[in-house]
Amino acid sequence: MSTTAAFTYIVFFASLLAYICWFTGVTRLPASTVSIIGLLNPLTGLVLGTALVGEVLSFVQVLGCLAILGGIYAGVRTPSTQKS
Repeated sequence: MSTTAAFTYIVFFASLLAYICWFTGVTRLPASTVSIIGLLNPLTGLVLGTALVGEVLSFVQVLGCLAILGGIYAGVRTPSTQKS
């Protein structure tokens, strides 16, 4: 019974919440920002695994996280060059 409840939660609540958040963001942010922010997906999984399951990060993984965050920051902060 608990497996069914967990599956129902994932399907109806978590997916619905992610869907609403994603499409709200897509309509309010420029396309370039949305595509760069998509890089946060694996980083979010890594943070959740560390916080909830107690996984231990290696030095290389921490460097990878910093590289992802630096890339996102650089991509969002870089002015776009659009032709008029």
